[in-house]
Amino acid sequence: FWKGFCYSKLKEPKDKVPEYQQKAIATYEEMLKQFPKAQIKESGLGPAILSSLGTLYFLQGTPESAAKADKYYRQLETDYSDSTEAKNGVFTRARVLFDIGRPTEAIKILAEMFKSPKSFSPSQFKEAGRYLLDAEQFDSASQAFVLARASEDRAIWEPCSLWLGEALSKGGKYKDAIA
Repeated sequence: FWKGFCYSKLKEPKDKVPEYQQKAIATYEEMLKQFPKAQIKESGLGPAILSSLGTLYFLQGTPESAAKADKYYRQLETDYSDSTEAKNGVFTRARVLFDIGRPTEAIKILAEMFKSPKSFSPSQFKEAGRYLLDAEQFDSASQAFVLARASEDRAIWEPCSLWLGEALSKGGKYKDAIA
């Protein structure tokens, strides 16, 4: 596990990063093949392995790798639904897609957050709202900021209140923006 983890964290030299990512993928996939599912589950490493594989495949940036990433994230959500990694899976997939320049796919994935808002933190809705606002998805951004404003943490609800006004005004809902 730690070998794959270390490979996944190497960022220099930049021209070697894809090679390091492939080595991390190979290490994690070998673990899944080599050890029975029950043993991986018992070790507590299953969620981390599946989440890492999902992220690493998304970073590859090809349609084939995106399909593999989705497969691992779905397995994570099925096999380890109570894990922190599974609860963060939807948000993580969307964030990675935004970061690699695939906003259309990310926006579709973020829509899943609104189906079960209690599974996500105000902080995640804050970040999702910013991504959606930047992608000019004003109605969805507004929805995210409303959910984030439920936080008692001033560092979350205060900027979200301002961004909510921005999203509403940019979306043409001027009366709601000043309310």
